[in-house]
Amino acid sequence: MKISIVIPVYNGIKFISRTLESCLKQSIPTDICVVDNNSSDGTSIILKEYAQKYNQITIVKNDSNCGRMANWNRCIDY
Repeated sequence: MKISIVIPVYNGIKFISRTLESCLKQSIPTDICVVDNNSSDGTSIILKEYAQKYNQITIVKNDSNCGRMANWNRCIDY
């Protein structure tokens, strides 16, 4: 069994590391997809570091901020 975790984020620098660490500690194998709504606070730097370290993490970054609901809908697409 494998599960998918999809995380919408925008300017989540304070919490994204803790969120990803929690996802990585799950007892069931997971695929993790983070949809970044064009953060401007350094979130994308942290995401890149995690994606390089853990192959089960995929990062999708929006070209522009599409708003909260549209970003959540993008998460559903993945």
